[in-house]
Amino acid sequence: ETFLMLRSKSFTKKTRRGNIVRVNREHYLRDDIVCGVSLCTVCRDVDPLRSTILLRQEAVHSYGMGDVDDGMVLQKDIAEDGGVAEEGGVFDAEENIEEESERMETPRVLVIDANIALHQMDVLEHSAVKGLVVPQTVMGEVKSNHQIMYQRLRELTQDGNGKGFVFCNENHRNTAIVRAKEESANDYNDRAIRETAFWYRKHLSEKVKVVLLTDDKDNAKKANVREDAYFTACTMREYVEKHLSNHPDLVDRLRLAEGFVGHVSDGAERKAKALYSAYLSEKVAKERLAEKKLVKGVFYAKSDNYLQGNVLVHNQGLSILIHGLWNMNRAIDGDVVAVEILPKSEWRKSSDVIRIKQSRDICNADADENDFAEDNGMPVSDENVGDATPCGRIVSIQNRRYKLFSGTLLDTCRSDGFHICITKDRRVPPILIRTAQPEEVKNKLLVVSVDCWDRYSRWPAGHCVRTIGAVGDRTAETEAILIQHQIRYQPFTKEVTAGLPDETFTIPEEERNRRVDMRGIRVCSIDPPGCTDIDDALHCYTLPNGNFNVGVHIADVTYFVKPETPLDKEANARGVTTYLTDRRIDMLPPILGTNLCSLRSKVERLAFSCVWELNKDAEIVNTTFHKSVIKSVESFTYQEAQDRIDDQTQQDPLSLDLRNLMMIAKKLKHQRIKNGALTLASPEVRFKTAEESADPIDMELYQTKDTNSLVEEFMLLANVSVAKKIYKHYPHCACLRRHPNPPVTSFSNLLAATSSLRISIDPSSSLALANSLDQAKLSDDDPRSGYFNTLLRILTTRCMMQAVYFSSGTLPKDQFRHYGLALDIYTHFTSPIRRYADVLVHRLLAAAIGYSALPRGFVRDRIQRKTNIINQRHRMAQYASRGSVGLFTRAFFKGRDEILDAYVTRVCENGISVIVPQYGVEEEVCSFGSAKEGQAFEFDHDKRILTVSTRESEKMFTFQTFDRVRVRVNLTEGKPSPGCPDGDRLDIRIVENLSPASCEGGSSTEGSSKVGKGKDSANAVGPASASNGESGTKRKRDLCGAQVPKKKKKKN
Repeated sequence: ETFLMLRSKSFTKKTRRGNIVRVNREHYLRDDIVCGVSLCTVCRDVDPLRSTILLRQEAVHSYGMGDVDDGMVLQKDIAEDGGVAEEGGVFDAEENIEEESERMETPRVLVIDANIALHQMDVLEHSAVKGLVVPQTVMGEVKSNHQIMYQRLRELTQDGNGKGFVFCNENHRNTAIVRAKEESANDYNDRAIRETAFWYRKHLSEKVKVVLLTDDKDNAKKANVREDAYFTACTMREYVEKHLSNHPDLVDRLRLAEGFVGHVSDGAERKAKALYSAYLSEKVAKERLAEKKLVKGVFYAKSDNYLQGNVLVHNQGLSILIHGLWNMNRAIDGDVVAVEILPKSEWRKSSDVIRIKQSRDICNADADENDFAEDNGMPVSDENVGDATPCGRIVSIQNRRYKLFSGTLLDTCRSDGFHICITKDRRVPPILIRTAQPEEVKNKLLVVSVDCWDRYSRWPAGHCVRTIGAVGDRTAETEAILIQHQIRYQPFTKEVTAGLPDETFTIPEEERNRRVDMRGIRVCSIDPPGCTDIDDALHCYTLPNGNFNVGVHIADVTYFVKPETPLDKEANARGVTTYLTDRRIDMLPPILGTNLCSLRSKVERLAFSCVWELNKDAEIVNTTFHKSVIKSVESFTYQEAQDRIDDQTQQDPLSLDLRNLMMIAKKLKHQRIKNGALTLASPEVRFKTAEESADPIDMELYQTKDTNSLVEEFMLLANVSVAKKIYKHYPHCACLRRHPNPPVTSFSNLLAATSSLRISIDPSSSLALANSLDQAKLSDDDPRSGYFNTLLRILTTRCMMQAVYFSSGTLPKDQFRHYGLALDIYTHFTSPIRRYADVLVHRLLAAAIGYSALPRGFVRDRIQRKTNIINQRHRMAQYASRGSVGLFTRAFFKGRDEILDAYVTRVCENGISVIVPQYGVEEEVCSFGSAKEGQAFEFDHDKRILTVSTRESEKMFTFQTFDRVRVRVNLTEGKPSPGCPDGDRLDIRIVENLSPASCEGGSSTEGSSKVGKGKDSANAVGPASASNGESGTKRKRDLCGAQVPKKKKKKN
């Protein structure tokens, strides 16, 4: 072996902690790095163990890439006549070459560049593609550009899978190159990859054919400078269509190139007017952002109005209204965008019109002009311009959010060969895809990815990644929900679970001696029925001085989950445990979450304990934290604990402990509410399912008990105590949780609705809001009074900002406050089995009490990046849970037809939303009267009252928020459509409005919740026009939301 030094570099740099360090870097070359091809006799003679070790050490030492894969790989491609290539593992071609030579082509090694890795990963992951060689240069470039793709590439080249091999070209004597003067980084990388491909051709002689896969035409041209039967450079599409065309699903995975023309039928001309404006160049956008001529934020589309969205500028707390497709400029929900704020004369209020795209609109090219002509904002008069929302136009996509979508194809195919995929998420526009197997994917749920969005195309274009299953199949529908919300539901890999103990684990004596032994204390847990991931337990006993010793014991997850291990990284990526109706997607492997970490009764468990001395007024005398060993004496359900407390005949010590805990909890809650904590409401449903079929047979709202509140109060107290402790010791990197004050404007619609009922709501502070909610009541004879206060609290919840995790060093202390809980500082400590934020907090607390050192990487910015991921995962888990509830709700109502009480939760210009309290179901109702009757809407913006008139029966009736109505609820079955991506949907029809002064000319009507069923629906809600320049507060609209023209006065 020979070691040569290519270059040496010495420099100083400043660390994140402010220290100045000197760094010496030496780049060595060697000639004993194997090529990874099993046919290579030269590399086969090298000691495999030795070369493996050297390969790993070199890669880790020089580039920090972790384990670099060294398995021998090779692919024999499938011949055009249908020959089958070997599947999986290391492919040894020698034994088959002679007998297969007649029907198989020459074996190939596929050297890929960074563009292929970044943009054609769905193709690379297909089982038919093998023999990949990934140069070290490509690994580094992908890692710096896209972490998700980098992880997928790592998994693709793992040891032993026989699919890919990472070749350390930058450390190989014959492939390492030196960057030339004035050579760009991109040109240098391309040249390094070409040199690697050339070396493979020379090294392997004529035993295999070397293919350089690149979608960069210039790179391919430079590689093909010489004719060689055993070397070629081509695009991924060319390679697949020539050698793997008998895999139609593989052809579907090919990414579309930029510049396709989606709206031109012949796909060739660009004479049509551009539908969107061109983006600013990266350089110009960066300069204008620095000059503060543009602002940067995240785009959020609206689910009930496809012509409107918002850009949230997090660091400024600013929300910018984006109205109209021209201003949206091809942004997709979740994209990071640069926005130009429009002049104040163009500012608008958010529209109150429901606009759902219909199948006929998507397939009709003439509808495009109407959409782009939409102003889609409520004009504001000059005297009320201060009430307008800042509006903007998106001029650049800073970061296109990588996301897979689930959806189905419409039956009709466009004339240009594109099929239209309707995604499950109404906030995402239809996606144009091409498929080589239209019949096979018909009526199937698909996983699709967006490739590009040309400014001449109405919709984005993408490709099909794979099929999930049949539309309507519950297993497939559940997987589609998980994919739609980016939930990591795949089983834990061997790498993640490696090193975890089994069920026979016992606490080591050394660890036991480091902890406080609390096995002799009466500890118990209180959880929902069937709970197996028990995070927390409690104890309470009376001290000699009459005070109480109360403890909250939390599962010590960090004993098993060490920082920066594969298990820790996977838990961070998952963020939270996702709870679906029929299953749970765990954040941690089951051996931990439901066994070794779960605080089961009668077994010893490792815990992190927060212990207080409380006086009889529930005031804290002192607080201690320690790692402990506990042995829970009982695992209660909420009902069992409640029964134990209520049964005064039971006077055993544990029952007395529970009663003391209840007494203290009530005092804690009273004090919290006195300080301004809000008591809000949110409907939560539970299903009972059949044992064999798992079909829902009953559905009811979840009822809480006093024991729910008991547990909640002590968890809140522990979280506050821990937050104070970790912030005291680590003020710059403590992981905390804040609930920002809601902007007053978010209450405007609710205040308008309550003022019409002569109810006063004061949102100026959490205390004022809590008091006004407590006082908000209707007269007993009002039919709305029974549910009014609960509904008011539900709607108040929707006016709130979302609570978020953050790093304490990123905000001033006056912004730490939790508005809903009326607390100055707060965090999450009590659920580390199901929340990764709690894992971070446990590590901070362990360091704060001197149990262990603070792990590396606990600095302000890095903690903030972690909390950003956790916040996003937390939101997605909530949405997935709601999607699962919706799926089971539709299954429950199949074949049912019920008339139920409901209440109006929202009033828009062309429809209403109602909630059915018995089942917690909420749907939009956008058509009234029979299907044959036309109708018109008149909306009073100031009073938030909708008047609906039917033209044939001349009925007129009004709706406002909080109205009590009778509705007919059943399930309407159908095919997926843009307005109803699930196909089947709940159909809610208004039978009667029971509220005072609700109807003129008739007290009964039939209103339907159907929002679009494709071209067969007479009541579909399509695009609606806003009137430009109209300054009045009343607006009339017809059935589809279009403004009703005023009658012309007759001339005398």
